Amino acid sequence: MMVLIFSLLVAIAYGWTEELALSVSGGVFSYDIGESEFNEQFWASAGVIKRECSTCGAPHQTIYYKRLTDLKTWAAWSYFRVTWASNNNILGANFELYSSIEDLEAGTNAWTYCNYDDGNIGPFRDCGPTGYVAFEWTSNGRGGDTADYYILTDCADEDCDDGDICNGEEFCLDGSCTSGDELSCPADFVCSSSQQRCVRDCETFAIDGYLRDCSEEWDSSQVEMVAVINQA
Repeated sequence: MMVLIFSLLVAIAYGWTEELALSVSGGVFSYDIGESEFNEQFWASAGVIKRECSTCGAPHQTIYYKRLTDLKTWAAWSYFRVTWASNNNILGANFELYSSIEDLEAGTNAWTYCNYDDGNIGPFRDCGPTGYVAFEWTSNGRGGDTADYYILTDCADEDCDDGDICNGEEFCLDGSCTSGDELSCPADFVCSSSQQRCVRDCETFAIDGYLRDCSEEWDSSQVEMVAVINQA
């Protein structure tokens, strides 16, 4: 299943939604979407969280967490917001860490070391690409680095369709729903959302009083003006 998910992601642009922002001063979270919302967004996502840390050493400035198990039930918020714990969260068994999105896609250069379970020490404690690396973690009250956490958002085109052809065909782009170009109607016509088609623009169109209502059209193949009633 993971192969299918990430094969799909390679073909589209990545969309990241910020969920946590931690300032170094006293371990204060300057932005926190909240436990329930964070977990729900993670469960609806591709199972990838990115940490950006401008105060960390080079190997730890950008880290990608890729969840392998329990993607729809694992309560991620407490592990990232409170304590980086080992319960159902073991490197290589439940998750992988990468230094780049390219490595994550290819499954190459995965990190080889992690430790856990130091109260209020958050991600990624002393984890490292090839071994133990200290003091590159964030913390809920114990100092640490400044970091921002993002969930890789994902969607499917069919989830974006609002059923209205007038405002354009919706599709998934950068992990969120986007509308395409509005339906283009001929001159003197507008798109009706209620009828889901182009209809006469009554505000701007008139033919010498012969057009009796907006459901009637001019049939240019006739010598005389006739009313052609739109069929629903």
